[in-house]
Amino acid sequence: MPRHIVRNGALIILIFLLALHLRFRQRLVFTKEAQILIPIKSKLVFPTYFPIDVAQIPDFIHNTPPLQDNDYYHFEHVEKHRPESVPVKKENYHEHPFQIYDSSQDISMDLHQCGALQSNFSTQVSEATDLHTPLCDIVARLIAGIDMGNDPYLRELAPYFDAQLRLQLKHDVCHRHWFRLAGSSVYLEDHGFHLLISRLAYSPDGNRRDPKFSLAYAQVYNEMWQEVNDVSLVIPTNEAGAEFFIDKQGYKVSHYPQILPVPFFHKYREKASRYLGPEDPRLILRKNENGHEEPMMVFNLHHQKFVFADDDEDNHLLKKPATFRSMWVSFPWQFQRGKTNVDDLLHTQFDNSTYNKAIELRIKNLPRQEKQKNWTPMISDADREEYGYDKTMLFMYRWTTMQVLRCDLETGKCGFVYQQNDKLKVSSSVGPFRGGTQMINIRHMLQGQRQNTDQLLQLLPPNREIWLGFARAHLVRCGCGNDLYRPNLVVVTKDRIMVDGNPKILFKISHVSSFVSLNVEILPWEPLKPYKLCSGTNALIPNGISHWTVSSKNSKEVNSKDFMDELVLAISVQDITVWKLNIKGLLRAFVTDQSLFLPSPSEDKEPKIENEKLLIPSESEFKANRMPGYSNDALVCAMLASVRFCADYAEEKLAIEKDHILDTIFLVDTEAEDTKMENYLDELDALGLNII
Repeated sequence: MPRHIVRNGALIILIFLLALHLRFRQRLVFTKEAQILIPIKSKLVFPTYFPIDVAQIPDFIHNTPPLQDNDYYHFEHVEKHRPESVPVKKENYHEHPFQIYDSSQDISMDLHQCGALQSNFSTQVSEATDLHTPLCDIVARLIAGIDMGNDPYLRELAPYFDAQLRLQLKHDVCHRHWFRLAGSSVYLEDHGFHLLISRLAYSPDGNRRDPKFSLAYAQVYNEMWQEVNDVSLVIPTNEAGAEFFIDKQGYKVSHYPQILPVPFFHKYREKASRYLGPEDPRLILRKNENGHEEPMMVFNLHHQKFVFADDDEDNHLLKKPATFRSMWVSFPWQFQRGKTNVDDLLHTQFDNSTYNKAIELRIKNLPRQEKQKNWTPMISDADREEYGYDKTMLFMYRWTTMQVLRCDLETGKCGFVYQQNDKLKVSSSVGPFRGGTQMINIRHMLQGQRQNTDQLLQLLPPNREIWLGFARAHLVRCGCGNDLYRPNLVVVTKDRIMVDGNPKILFKISHVSSFVSLNVEILPWEPLKPYKLCSGTNALIPNGISHWTVSSKNSKEVNSKDFMDELVLAISVQDITVWKLNIKGLLRAFVTDQSLFLPSPSEDKEPKIENEKLLIPSESEFKANRMPGYSNDALVCAMLASVRFCADYAEEKLAIEKDHILDTIFLVDTEAEDTKMENYLDELDALGLNII
């Protein structure tokens, strides 16, 4: 071939690639949607315990470089939070029944006797509030963060989706690839905000059952549950995250909303990898060694480790990479350098990157399990008293044939503190009853109230801890679709008895409910088929208890005989929503149960402690293994009632589906949505880009 033709051909290719590059940059970087104002106007909030007087804060900011206006943020309003009475959003409430099974007696798994364990009560449940954030708004923030260049975490992940993000925003198809779910929140008393962390799942091909990876998206809401955008909180942190110090305590400015920099294993070039990043985040407040309450996130995560393998050819032990799905805790207000803890392979390009501090939870003296999920966190009053802070955390590992772990939050080492059957293998199936929200320690909750709660605290028996929360059960083919998920209310007790002069710790499920609907209407798994509620998955999942208040008409002290309590519950419907609702009267419904609490004292008498009424086993009962309630009876009865719930629900929804069968077939117009997706895919193809 003549050389000039080769040269001309190469020149043509070069010009074509240059034109494609310019076209790509023009379309994908300098779009109108990607433009942002720099610096961002933000409100700066100091916590109540910050050791600088309010009047001195302006001078302190002026003399502290990280707090001065910079290239990215302009603090146009500064305040130090002061806890005081604030207006609370008024809710519309409706009665809601709970069908409860207790551990008052043994029925030896005779399900015909479940009625002997059953009782009923009603509470008030508010209408669910959708904490909706438009997904294209989140995508626009991701693009802005990438373009600003001040977020190393987004820069690390940008190769996965940078080009695709811009086209998704341009064609308004963000909701076809991004899914926000599993929101869990805690109330930051010292800042005056609810912190909500949700799972932000990304599916390049649009299949939400099969996401490529997940991110942890953090937002803050005020007391009226309105999102507060572009707010900056001054938070206590460790040395790796500190921007300035006061009296040896490190502090950092944390901006919200944000993608939390949770470290995770990933390989960009391995297209087949999936389920990467933090999944199913659950938040809980823990007291750290400096006495501050800080959020802690519990989640499961794929990570890579080197494991030993036999080489049959030369009989040498070699190491090979393997992936595990393990339980982790992460601290959004603490940080680490590098991420070798999630990937044994040394990636020097990440060694200087800063991530949220993350600890893998491992059961001592056992090999790392391939898959761990749904551990339920529980703060122990006794453990906090022993160490002065939450050095350890309890986790409900298994509900059926109960197993409880205690994990050291500094090392991640876990050991069983209670096993209903110590011969049961850790690898055995956990069954359909699984973790949902964190379990709330009633003593801690009462001690944290603004009003004096001494009268209620006196009702807690000595050496007993009580937790309340919502688990969730997963029923397969129970009548409505393939999979049905609903919450179950659970009360757990821990008692300490003496056996041969030594303390013995006993846990049990004292009360558990059947499925509860919480008066929430379920969305269809396929939004374009609104009446097919029993097709595929039908899911209402409890994710977290954000706040629980107890109040009485007497503004100074809560009256144990006349009070009201109200909690905020975060839920997800069909893996596409983040909702919250309020429940009134849960504690009030249980506080008169004398198998849980002591009776209210009279004016001249202390409450009488009767172990028999409290169902606390004696030493002789323990030795004879005849302890009422330390069995699976109540749980199995609750599951049987949940199956009936499913059957009744299926009958109702399938009848509605039958009545609207023609609506499902003929009346759904998808042309506009289909056109948007076609335009998005066409432009991806024109630019020579893969879906990922």
